[in-house]
Amino acid sequence: MHGHVNDGESDYQLARFLALPNVGHRYSDGKIHGATVWVPRGVDESEVRNLASTLSSIGSLSLAGGSRITVDRSRGNWTTDPRRWQGPARRWVTALPAVSDRHQRIDSAAVIRWCEQAGLPKPVQFRISRKPLLPGSVDLHPAETRRPGHTQTRPYAHVGLVFESPVTGPVVIGSARSYGLGLCAPCDPREDQE
Repeated sequence: MHGHVNDGESDYQLARFLALPNVGHRYSDGKIHGATVWVPRGVDESEVRNLASTLSSIGSLSLAGGSRITVDRSRGNWTTDPRRWQGPARRWVTALPAVSDRHQRIDSAAVIRWCEQAGLPKPVQFRISRKPLLPGSVDLHPAETRRPGHTQTRPYAHVGLVFESPVTGPVVIGSARSYGLGLCAPCDPREDQE
């Protein structure tokens, strides 16, 4: 499933395969508690139903080295609740670092470009950090940004975003957003409801 959709308004959008880490709370540990697939608008409803049916039929996952993980479909986990990742909120912070689309230092122009490419408004404020900004956020080793078949790593950073108006998620930025890197969590949504 490649998920390429050209809506004529922006760059094509890809399906996004998102791992859902436990982040944002005092005791968050960054462990992956679930996964989801974000499908771009314009994908036929029958294809979405087929995808949902296929995903719901998965009972276990095989990992490298021969180990297996059983899929737990129990409810009640905030990390896997869609509301956790949807907002709406003005403030969003990366749970997984965003990876640069170019082999150069991440700066304000890169963050603005990432937001535009992801179909988001231009942020009114942002913060760029090599270290996680949210409790439990995943920190990468540079080698973990290397794409299969390539030798170069790509720069990455954690980013905090503030938009003028609340944005509905999921918010995912950077070049590896189709693979879940750059996934953001809404931060202090109570502020946006006041």
